Amino acid sequence: MADVNIIPNENVVNNGYQAIGDQIRLNGTNLGYTPSSSNDKITIKLSSDNSQIAIGQILIQADNFQSASLSIKTVNDNSWRLYATLTANKTTFDNLYATELQFQFISTTNNNISYVKLGIIGCFPSGK
Repeated sequence: MADVNIIPNENVVNNGYQAIGDQIRLNGTNLGYTPSSSNDKITIKLSSDNSQIAIGQILIQADNFQSASLSIKTVNDNSWRLYATLTANKTTFDNLYATELQFQFISTTNNNISYVKLGIIGCFPSGK
């Protein structure tokens, strides 16, 4: 996810389909993405050609972070399928293959999360 040539900014969107890739990458210098509400979802299209990507780790930096619902789509899915609830800043997967990932964050308090940054480590095709 660190390479904008592999996952372009426009492949990372919020509920309003606004591109937020430049805000959410761990290697960026900005403060992160601020969800508009507790219902805000972050969707990441992993490849331009809709091929499945093997995901090894997901890294999360967020304030007031309690958990995140991770839903996925595969080449066989037309709708989102809840895959896991992430409760750690670093989650490792053995057999996660997806074309798209979707995150919904839950905070530890009644306050909304004020920033989120994500890192995805997987077997992505070489950069362009």
